[in-house]
Amino acid sequence: MTDHDTSEHKPVFHYEGGVPVFDAQRIDDLAREQEDAKKRDAKYKEDQLTVNRRLTTFTGALALCAVLAGGVSAWQAHIANKTLAEIRKSKVDTNRIIAAAETQAGAATKIAGAARSFSTSADKIRAETANAVTELKREANVSEKAVTEASQNAKKTLDASISASKLDQRPWIGGRGATIIQFKPTDRFQAQIIFVNTGKTPALNVRFCRRLFVSARGELGGPWDYQYPGAPCSDIGALPPQSPFIMEATDDPSYFVEKQYKEIMDGTSFLYVWGYVAYWDTSFVPTPATHVGDALPVHWTRFCFEYDRLTSQFGLCQDKEANIMN
Repeated sequence: MTDHDTSEHKPVFHYEGGVPVFDAQRIDDLAREQEDAKKRDAKYKEDQLTVNRRLTTFTGALALCAVLAGGVSAWQAHIANKTLAEIRKSKVDTNRIIAAAETQAGAATKIAGAARSFSTSADKIRAETANAVTELKREANVSEKAVTEASQNAKKTLDASISASKLDQRPWIGGRGATIIQFKPTDRFQAQIIFVNTGKTPALNVRFCRRLFVSARGELGGPWDYQYPGAPCSDIGALPPQSPFIMEATDDPSYFVEKQYKEIMDGTSFLYVWGYVAYWDTSFVPTPATHVGDALPVHWTRFCFEYDRLTSQFGLCQDKEANIMN
């Protein structure tokens, strides 16, 4: 153990021979301890001062908060007093408002009644207007229908007039009759058919196809296909109006003339001359390649005559489809 460690218990001085002797080391230790005590005291005072400052700041803050709280309370009290005054004042105003509202309600009731009355009148006017519009539409439809029908009738009348004019002006070729020119048991049968254009305009591209034919009665029944193989045809170009034309017909060269002649005279076979005429009218515009034999003709005439052995004359065939024209 050092002297410093035991300095608190060592005396500052001791006697030697009755004379006090001071311990210098001890005196230094005491001086140092005193200095340390002063430093600790100064630090304590500084710390205490810091704490006091903080307490002062905190106390000031609390005081400020108290002042603010007091201000808020005073403001709230002021607002409460003002609100109370307003409530007292508004009580009177409320009564006035209620009275005004009641007056407005009465006016609104009157207005509503007037509106209902106007609505009723408006509904009535609307209904009457709708009825008037419906009636106008009906009359317009009737008028439109009448105009349409009148237009259609006028068109039909015009079309009929045009058609009638065309029919009146177009060519009509018909067979006027047939004449036997050779009927012997030794020679081929021959006949002449006379055609006439009874129309008012020329017939164009006229083609005649005819044939003498021996058969039992009824074998000439339809369909009447006059363009059967072997029927000789002739093109004569144009046939003027009201002009006749004579065409000859000869029987089939393969016939056994004597046998056919005997059957005709016995009444077991019959001699017919029949065929057709095809032609165009002046309103038809053909293409350069169009020909009666290549396309359907615009007009045609079928003819058929039956030879009567007793009168030696030709009469019309009994089949109604044998002599018609379009």
